[in-house]
Amino acid sequence: MRWVCSILAERLGSARRRARFQARRLRADKRGVTSIEFAIVSVPVIGLVFAIAETGLSLFSQHALDNAVMDASRQIMTGEAQNGGFNANQFKTNLCSRITGLIDCANGVYIDVRSYSSPAPPPLKPVKNGAFDPSDFGYSPGGPNCIIVVRAAVKYRGYTPLLGTPAPELSDGNRVLMSTTSFRNEPYVNSSGIPACG
Repeated sequence: MRWVCSILAERLGSARRRARFQARRLRADKRGVTSIEFAIVSVPVIGLVFAIAETGLSLFSQHALDNAVMDASRQIMTGEAQNGGFNANQFKTNLCSRITGLIDCANGVYIDVRSYSSPAPPPLKPVKNGAFDPSDFGYSPGGPNCIIVVRAAVKYRGYTPLLGTPAPELSDGNRVLMSTTSFRNEPYVNSSGIPACG
């Protein structure tokens, strides 16, 4: 009987040691914690990456529009557009040939060219009651020495609207990218018949 008790005591002691060892091992095991931490952190990190990419695409599109407006406006400043008889569509085609990037120029870019004989307040942004309204846009390239304001606007839809795009300006969820440049026409040789300013 003594030997039975010693065997039971030995097994009970061994079971206790095993239980303590398993408890220590369970406390030391961090493998599951890493998976859970990654699951918690990955969603915001991936969202942040997409937000950064979206902001970069938006800035790239804005820069492409700015460059195209400045380059195309040079033809108005030098009188090439006026003497060549450019109308709004021809100027838009010229502007669109200079746009690179993510802008659908043929269907989405609206241009506004205004002429002033003296400095005037700039036109307002074409957003009325949450809708894009280019009805006030026109094309008046002016004559020599006129002050010109050239604007180009495009509706821009973000690729990740919940993550990276700033609050939409329009009720349909789009934003308006707008580029404006202002200059005084050069005193070019005027064969267009457009009266000179100043």
